[in-house]
Amino acid sequence: MRAYLAASDSALLRVVEDLIGVLIDRNLVLLTDFPEGAQR
Repeated sequence: MRAYLAASDSALLRVVEDLIGVLIDRNLVLLTDFPEGAQR
């Protein structure tokens, strides 16, 4: 079960990263809109 959850967490993280990248590329959000920790 832990392996399944780790894999699904990794897949979800990749989708979120891609989504944020698209939003930044389209100037819908700025990197500076995120907290400092998230910017790193």
